[in-house]
Amino acid sequence: MLLLALSLRAQQPQEIRGIVEEAHDSAWYAGQIKAWEQVVAQDSLNEKAWRNLFEAARGLQNRSSQTSSPLPHIMQRMKDCIPDTYTYNICAYRAQQGPDNPFAEKALTLLPDSIEDRGYDAMLGYLWMMGHADGHGARADLFNDILRRQYAHGKYPSFMLRFDYNQLQGMEQGSLFFGNGDADLLGKVMLQRATGTHTDKVLVVLPMLYVRHYRDSLCQRLGIPPFTPRQASAPEAYDQVLQEIVEYLIHRTGRTAYFAPGSEHTVKNISRKLYNEGLVFRYSEQPYDNIAAAKRHVEQDYHFDYLTEPSFRPEVWWSGSERLQLNYVVMLAPLVQSYRKEGRTRQADRLYRILQASVENGKFATDTQRTYLDYLEKWR
Repeated sequence: MLLLALSLRAQQPQEIRGIVEEAHDSAWYAGQIKAWEQVVAQDSLNEKAWRNLFEAARGLQNRSSQTSSPLPHIMQRMKDCIPDTYTYNICAYRAQQGPDNPFAEKALTLLPDSIEDRGYDAMLGYLWMMGHADGHGARADLFNDILRRQYAHGKYPSFMLRFDYNQLQGMEQGSLFFGNGDADLLGKVMLQRATGTHTDKVLVVLPMLYVRHYRDSLCQRLGIPPFTPRQASAPEAYDQVLQEIVEYLIHRTGRTAYFAPGSEHTVKNISRKLYNEGLVFRYSEQPYDNIAAAKRHVEQDYHFDYLTEPSFRPEVWWSGSERLQLNYVVMLAPLVQSYRKEGRTRQADRLYRILQASVENGKFATDTQRTYLDYLEKWR
């Protein structure tokens, strides 16, 4: 408690970035709440201070196990002080997201000139949820324009886009890709809309499948009748409904379906039908030789050179989500042992060196590096 108190007292107000970009512990966020509260107390119309106060409270809420949060009180005070501003409306939407949201609608009319503003990510999510990303018209154009501007500005570090690219490389033409959130999907849709890469793949946002606007627009794009799910009142029932929607999309379209690593927990009812095929899981009703498919992707489709090379350009603005790169080891390490059992020593050694470099060249803590290198060693 003494250390926490010293931390809170010592902090100066700092620009707070998203937890995906730059993660901190709960003590840091608590200290930033205190620091920005002092700025707000001096100037209650300071939108920058309110925005950072909101970000600090949201960060603390995500990092803390406590049930209480300062966020509702902060939002009420912000409403009293700056109700008609972009700052208030984008924060109000992010505090309580959902379709047909009046705060999101207001924020869309007040978008700032700077594409660096984090609110643009929330607006992308809202436009996607409302079915505009897969549709036509002004809002579809806005969705694509945001992504192109973010791409030109250098929104994401290259390691994220390269990982997304490799995942897309290992998928069949015209396939479906199911993902959970920003790390799974935003880089891929940016590659599609800003660079025209792998535009044949259809990206599906799992949590949004409960939203009618999104679901109907997706079904229209896929050329299948809309699906009306049954009502669910318990978490277990929601999981079952999600499974029914997912399998409807797969069976009705007849497309090959892939899932991001980690999403198998979201669709745990069908996890037994998901097979590791390299950097993604493939849905299949029947068992098949997925190891051979994964090896084919390793040998023919994935681009690994960047994992073994130095960083040719420092990308220090992004210090979160590095663990995304650890998926290479988690998903591909078993292939090292499989190659060796087949007597393909050269391929085993090559893949081992690539995976080793992916850990050693990453910006990981020493204990994290050791954990994943030890895991890799088990498959050597």
